[in-house]
Amino acid sequence: MKVSGAYHDTKVGPPDYADTSAVARAFIAAAPDRMIWGSDWPHPTVKELANKPDDAILFDLLSGWAPDASQQKPLKPGSAKMRLAEALAVPEQKG
Repeated sequence: MKVSGAYHDTKVGPPDYADTSAVARAFIAAAPDRMIWGSDWPHPTVKELANKPDDAILFDLLSGWAPDASQQKPLKPGSAKMRLAEALAVPEQKG
């Protein structure tokens, strides 16, 4: 499952998106090895440039959603590809 888009349904907003962050924390706590994170850049659902979220803030949310480093590793870029390769018993390709 992809945890991202904290800005989509928030009623609280930045910088911590407390309401939607609570959902992300619950999902990650329940199954960190089943999650991936994405920024959703370039945020195509946000039409007004002035309303686009700050990607640095969105990335910083990850450390609050998954405070333990072992929870963060599976969420970071490249992890989904590695897990898919493992599930399919495909050797990982470099490059």
